[in-house]
Amino acid sequence: MRRIGIAAFTSFGLMTASVFAAEPVTIGTGVDASFSPVFVALQNKLFEKEGLNVTTQNYPSGGEATDAVGAGQLNMTVVGAPAALNRGSRVDVRILAIVETHGKFVKLVARKGITDPSQIKKIGFAPAGDSEYSVRLAMKKYNIPNVELVRSAPPELPALLTRGDIDAFFIWEPWPSLAVKQGGSVLAVSEDVGHLGTIVLVTSADWLKQHRAAAEGVARALAQACDAIRANPEEAGKAAQMAGKIPVDQTVQFVKEVDCKVRSVTDKDLEDYDRIADFLLEQKITKTKTDLGKVVVKDFYKP
Repeated sequence: MRRIGIAAFTSFGLMTASVFAAEPVTIGTGVDASFSPVFVALQNKLFEKEGLNVTTQNYPSGGEATDAVGAGQLNMTVVGAPAALNRGSRVDVRILAIVETHGKFVKLVARKGITDPSQIKKIGFAPAGDSEYSVRLAMKKYNIPNVELVRSAPPELPALLTRGDIDAFFIWEPWPSLAVKQGGSVLAVSEDVGHLGTIVLVTSADWLKQHRAAAEGVARALAQACDAIRANPEEAGKAAQMAGKIPVDQTVQFVKEVDCKVRSVTDKDLEDYDRIADFLLEQKITKTKTDLGKVVVKDFYKP
């Protein structure tokens, strides 16, 4: 009987360990290829290897997912740094690491007949993130200070362009490629106007306090996913398609335009973020300047 009891206790202990070993983490995702690392990590079971039970929740944009993180409805997401810094001025979110660096992923696309930025009279953008930041830089770069600004949700921009409601828009993929298929043309990319963007891993301060090991595991899994994406874009694209319905060609194009590599935030990144924080304040997008010392967790990711 004693042997049976020990065996039963041991069996129960193993079962209990297996039940509680995989920590649940909910990650916010969107509809564009910048979320490919999350989907590749899911499909390749990289989160499971880190002892995590990751589920995803889809949002129209990374900014909205970040709002959900701040509200405690999500644990983590990936989002463009300007959107994260915007939210960081008013909710207690933390930037943990950079997942992707890009200078060609955000594009200025014009309708047929517009061949130079100086011809733009109306320009569309998604507010308070990489899109609006790139638009403001383009206005200075191309000396078009009086252009009419049209705020829009990203999916609506190609239709606005095709109808002639706007002359151009400046936003991330896949919306530029959709507009090009409808007759538009790319006039510039974000690095042309001085913006080398970063897509960052974000969580809330409260969740991080209790789940730092899990957050580190997510970063490691995303790093392995980026390795897989760079090594074999086609296969990674298939994984992203299966897990997140991201078209394969979007992930393949993503590899050409984005450096998918997880790393800690550097001093150079902080200089860029300080300029973005100034921009957000100047445009009255934030009421106070975002405290980078509070929002950014330096040296979080250690390979």
